[in-house]
Parts: sequence; structure tokens; C-alpha cells
Amino acid sequence: MSPKRYSFKIKADSLYIVYSADYELDWLLENLESGKANILGQVFTLTEGDDLGGSEYVESQLEFRIGKLEGVYFKLEPIVLTTKFPVFIHKDAVEELEPENFYVRQPYFDRGGGGDSGNRYIPIFPQLEKMFDQPLRIGGETEGSIPTEAFFKATKVFPDTKEVKRYMDARIAHILGEYVVPKRDYSADRDRLIAAREARVLRNSSGVRLSEITKLYQVKIFEVAYGRLEQMLSNTDDFLESDWQDQIMDIILLLYPKYVHRERNVKVTKDISYGLLDIAVFDAGGFIDVVEIKKPEVGGVGVLRKTPYRNNYAPSRELSGAIMQVEKYAFWLARWGKKGEGVLQRKYGPSLPDGLKVRIANPAGIIIFGRDNDFNGEQRQDFEIVKRKYKHVMDILTYDDLLRRLKNILDALKEDSSDQ
Repeated sequence: MSPKRYSFKIKADSLYIVYSADYELDWLLENLESGKANILGQVFTLTEGDDLGGSEYVESQLEFRIGKLEGVYFKLEPIVLTTKFPVFIHKDAVEELEPENFYVRQPYFDRGGGGDSGNRYIPIFPQLEKMFDQPLRIGGETEGSIPTEAFFKATKVFPDTKEVKRYMDARIAHILGEYVVPKRDYSADRDRLIAAREARVLRNSSGVRLSEITKLYQVKIFEVAYGRLEQMLSNTDDFLESDWQDQIMDIILLLYPKYVHRERNVKVTKDISYGLLDIAVFDAGGFIDVVEIKKPEVGGVGVLRKTPYRNNYAPSRELSGAIMQVEKYAFWLARWGKKGEGVLQRKYGPSLPDGLKVRIANPAGIIIFGRDNDFNGEQRQDFEIVKRKYKHVMDILTYDDLLRRLKNILDALKEDSSDQ
């Protein structure tokens, strides 16, 4: 069966299948007139004499009526598709369908010794009816109807000629491979083909991929974040400490999407008193971490000491103090343990996503401190050593680190979008 020989045509309130050939079709008309059923391509059953019947013969083309319009759906009677129930095709969906969407080609083999004998055609709707014991509606918005896109997606996973052959090759190689060495890894050939088909179906059936849609929003979000941070750094005195921290936390949550919630001024028990965490964050597993945010260059304070010690630039006293502060917060939290989980759960549980439990286990930290835009090569290297020293317990970032991260992500998103 050649797919090019068949097409659909709508006339008034009827759906026709058009069978074209480069030879006379009198034999088919004679069969129809004598009451014999004719199956085209083992899919469409053509008959005369029933309520649906009606054919027209025009220049080596047979137009056979297979459906009548009922409301917005063409009704295909069970006899046409060899089904138990009628099949309903939305009138708009007909324009997207081709007769080959109603079958799948698979190979068959002549067991009499003739070798590969060609293809057989497996009707799709009888197979679907075995799984869904009810009339099927394709297209439209009627309750229970199958979107045309979903129908295409489902039919594409039926194994075709190549997949069936790869499957048989793999099975034979598996059985005989214990005795003789096959020419190639036929199981891998089969798996690659199936993986490629599934990827193609997901890509084509969704029209526009989710990643393509989200990139459009992500680009805008990171553009706004980058612009806002640049503006803030040029006008640091315009912000109160709390407002500054809130704005920077928005950027941190953007760069660290694992965090789903934040709290300010969190009390943590220590010995006979308590400590106060400026900012605590909770990740998607409920684990708590610590964030310390310092406005840049307050009173001329820098990240590194201005004078090197034996040609080494050590952290400034203020940065060392911030590091020690975060380490103490993490220590207090860890020692608080299960009791602390209960206290924090009672206080902050209602604000967390449903079902999320507060958990304390090796709390980590994030420090946002100072600028590095005027560092020389030695300062940049020494600061990198400092950051790597504490990498296992905290991330130490300058505001220029934040700018670079935002810009790198933004550039990558724009590049990906231009490649689509």
C-alpha cells in the first residue's frame, strides 16, 4: 500500500477516502456492486448497500464515503474501520489527518523459505479499542475527546517496520550470541532507535518545547536582576540595611533555586542564651542554611587587607568576622539538633510548602561581602584560595561575583535562544 494513493476529502456533510491508481478501477466497482467487501490496505473496508455506502468514480480515482457529519464530528461506522464502536473525527482534525495515520507498517516474513516478503498494515483503531472499550473521539473540545496532538503522539509509538526488525535482530543475536559472535551489538541498535523515536515524539508533539518557552521568561528575569544589582551598587546609600538584604536575597534565590523559603531574625538556642540569625534559608528538602549579607564598602572596608603580609593578601578583619559568625551559627544549629528541628517546625512550618519538615544536618552558609572589581592578579588569586578553603562549609561571594554569575547565565540563555 502506497500512502500517496490515499487521501481524505470533505464534500458537504460527508467524509470521503479517495483511492487513486494509474490503472482502471472497474474491478473494484464491480466488487462493490456485487455486494463484496473490499479492504484497502487492510485498513478501510469499502462496501455498498448499507446506510453509509456511496462511491464516485472519477478519472482513475474512487471516492468512497466513509463518514457522515454529526454535529462537529464525522462519524465513521464500525464496518469501515473493523471496530466494535463508531469512531468520531472532528471536522477540523480531518485537515490534519492522513489515511496513513490509521495504520502502522510492520514487516512479515515468508516462513515457506521465500525470505523477507514485505510489509503488513496494522489498523490502529482496532488496537486502541482493545485498550479503551468505548467510542473514540479525535479532536475538538468535547469532554472525553482525544486532542489531535495526543493522537499523533500515541500513534507514533506503535512499532514500525524498522523497530520490529531491530527487535527481532536483537532477540536472535541474544539467543545465538552464546554460540557465535554477532557482527554488531544489535541490542544497542534497537535501544538507540527507540530512544531517538521517543525524543522525536516528545519534541514534535509538544510544538514548542518547555525549555524554549521558559527561556523567554528566564532571559527577562535575569536582565531585570542584573540591571537592578548594577543600580543598587551605584547607589548603596539609598538603601536601609534590611531593604538591601531583602533585595539581595531575591537575587540569591534566583542563583540558588534549591532554596524555597527564607526567614529573617531566626532565634537559635546556645548554652543559656540564644543567637539571632539575620537570614535563614530552607531548601526543597527542608534543610536549613545560613546567609550573611553585608553592604559593600561600608566605611571603606574591603574584602582583603590593604597591606600584604609576606606577599600574601589575607582576608580583612571584617570578612574574617563574617566567616566566624556564619561558622558559629552553623555550630549552634548543629548542636541544637532534633530539639531545634521541633522548635523551628512549630514556628516556621506553616510558612513552608505543604508537607515540608524542617531538618538540621551540617548547615552550610552563604556570605555576600564587598567588591573585587579593583583586584590585581595577586589579590584575585589569594581571594580564590580563601574561598576554596571554606568551600566545604560556605560560599563566599563578592557583589562582583553576583554580577558575573548573572551575566554568564544571561549570555548563555541568549545564546541558546538564538540557536533554536
